[in-house]
This record gives sequence, C-alpha cells and structure tokens, in this order.
Amino acid sequence: MMRRSDALQRATNRTYDVCVIGAGATGSGSALDAQLRGLKTLLIDASDFGSGTSTASTKLIHGGLRYLQQAVMELDGGHYRLVRQALGERRLMMLNAPNLVRTRRFAIPCFGLLELLYYDVGSKLYDWLSGESSLSRSPG
Repeated sequence: MMRRSDALQRATNRTYDVCVIGAGATGSGSALDAQLRGLKTLLIDASDFGSGTSTASTKLIHGGLRYLQQAVMELDGGHYRLVRQALGERRLMMLNAPNLVRTRRFAIPCFGLLELLYYDVGSKLYDWLSGESSLSRSPG
C-alpha cells in the first residue's frame, strides 16, 4: 500500500475530471460511481477512509417532513422554505442519480384516531408539496 505522503505527491502532479472531498460512505460511493463512468477521479480525506460523519448518516434522501411539522405548528416560513429546498434537492438527486434513489416504506405508530388523522393529513400535505419529487403517495 502506498504511503499517504507518496499518494498526495502523486496526486499533485496529475489532472482529474472529478475531485471528491471526504472519503466517508457518501464520498467513497460518489468516487466509485464517477470512476465507473470512466472519469479520472481523485478522492481525498483529512483522515482515514470511512472515518467521517457520513458513516453515521442514515443516507435518507428526504424532503424534511419534520420541518413541515414545525412550519405548520409554529407558523414558521423559514421551516417551510427548508422543506421546499430539501424537496428540490431530492428531485435533483432523483434526476441525476436514479441508481442511488429507492423508495423505503416506513410505518408510523399511532395510538388513537386523532393521531392517525394528524399523520394522515400531514402525509397528504407533504405528498402535495413534493410534486415532481414525490416517491409515492401516502396510503389512506
């Protein structure tokens, strides 16, 4: 295996199509995808591969459902804008990297009819806001 100092020296004397900064799970996956597409790829990290923050991430590409709840409950336009921005980013990910985006079903436990109605209305509002970035419609 090449020493880090040798690898850094080697990297400074070449040109690349793509430079990925951060060799956690997300960065490594992005670098692999770029290489598989035939791009000359440089992957750099401040530490060891897989030691960064993305290793603890859930890797969920979502639109900020929790922010929607805060926008409604607190009448907060800032949280609403966050939802719209997150949904826009999700749409871009779906268009640019459909091989990385898959629907994941999940269940929300409800302990009464009122709670069921609350989540049903919230899910439907979220689906409506999702527009083109909707992964699927909420049941119910």
